[in-house]
Amino acid sequence: MTAPKHKRQYLCLAAPAESLYSISMIDRAGVCVAALFVAIFGPSQANPLRREYASFTIDTSEIIGDFWDSGGVLAKLQTPRLVALTRALGPALIRLGGTDADNTFWNVSTPGARLPPAYLNGPRYSINSTKLRILCNFINRTDTRLVLGLNGGFANGTRDANNGYAWMPENSVYLLKALVHPTSSCHGKLFAVELANEPNLFLETQKHILTGKQLAADYQVLRATLDSIDPDIKIAGVDVAYQIPIVGSFFPTTSEFLEHGGGASLDFLTWHWYAMESKRCPFHGNFAPATQKNAISISTLDKSNKWANRVSTLLTKYNVSVELWMGEMSLVSCGGAINITDSFAGTFWYLDELAHLAVQGHSVVFRQTLVGSRYGLIEQSSLKPLPDYWGNLLFRSLVGQKVLGIQINHSQGTFLRAYAFTSALDESKIVVLVINVSPKDSATLSGNENVIVVANRDVTRLNRGRTEYVITASPNDSDGDPLSAKDVSINGGGGSSSWRGERCPRFGSSR
Repeated sequence: MTAPKHKRQYLCLAAPAESLYSISMIDRAGVCVAALFVAIFGPSQANPLRREYASFTIDTSEIIGDFWDSGGVLAKLQTPRLVALTRALGPALIRLGGTDADNTFWNVSTPGARLPPAYLNGPRYSINSTKLRILCNFINRTDTRLVLGLNGGFANGTRDANNGYAWMPENSVYLLKALVHPTSSCHGKLFAVELANEPNLFLETQKHILTGKQLAADYQVLRATLDSIDPDIKIAGVDVAYQIPIVGSFFPTTSEFLEHGGGASLDFLTWHWYAMESKRCPFHGNFAPATQKNAISISTLDKSNKWANRVSTLLTKYNVSVELWMGEMSLVSCGGAINITDSFAGTFWYLDELAHLAVQGHSVVFRQTLVGSRYGLIEQSSLKPLPDYWGNLLFRSLVGQKVLGIQINHSQGTFLRAYAFTSALDESKIVVLVINVSPKDSATLSGNENVIVVANRDVTRLNRGRTEYVITASPNDSDGDPLSAKDVSINGGGGSSSWRGERCPRFGSSR
């Protein structure tokens, strides 16, 4: 790897005092000439992060074998390489869910028991015990835990048309009993369940409207069902999609759910977020087109604020004290977008969103997806870790469970974004995540804390007794277009191109 070429002007992160960091413009000689902003770090101002904070999903369609343009992943789940890559991102939760979770019949049972009765004109897809065993073996071998989306759709056999379309748990009972059975590889691994994926979009996906009131009643049935099988299993919901253009507010599903007492059944309130639309979406990307320019714009980085504040306000309004989770997220919806969610262009948003959501009080964030389509952390055919994989690995290896307050006084621009956390390696130390989205300004960083840096262009490092990880597009892969790079350079060395074999890659030490 060649060393980065320094530009005429760049930025300096100086530490004149233990609690005060200033970023300044400096010339080539290193003389500070214009203050950019001052950041003061204070005590924690958000809920503690779970150790599994930076988690990820496997879409139910990937188990079925019909996930956008990438097919299934069952064969890949059995490879030592994917197991090793996934273990390196632990501890983590894996959410199995998605649109087709509400179209799926689970044809499974406990050993020696009869299989569940088939539905007449029922769900579109079926998953058998062989596929479930492959999934559970993967969960077990990667030392992750499962968050499972149960079928809450409107197919015959899932809801009772003669009783207000109330949810019927019979098929889910067969599945849950199979998962908690001592002979299952998922025994002790089922952490939580959900019911109904993005119910506010059911008019599009299920051709029915599912009200928040009905969903609250369904979750009461779910809670009673779990209490009879394994009361230690948690409940997450309601998976409402707050995204483009206005679907988050078109049906007030979350507020109706909480208004009718649904919060009493929850352990975690979840919502879903995509900042931009793929052309494969119903609106064909017209409301929030997915481009590289939009991907690294400040407006895109800040776009989730409205809905995060909305969800937090609802929890306060209805006096519901549960953890807040981002149940599904990626920069681009409907499978992602080439050269955005599978390249360096998406890493700015992904790391910023991880930090941003932590500041806003989320304790877990699920990235869509671990592997598959155009937004997987890992490319499906080659199992090559993509740039966001390395961003996730750095984040979970270095960032601790406490979010530190930060006050920034901007005076000349906002192309640098900074977040502070306690260190995963030593809680008495601070980790600072600095993100540079400027296409022309480099950053020079000095100080004595652990620092993660994402750079759009060159970064000069002045190490003053700290450990520093700088992510840039790999010069071997960028071909003059760093945002489209599928490989990254970390501290001038290799990223995905430098990792071979089946052992887990590591940065620092495990949390």
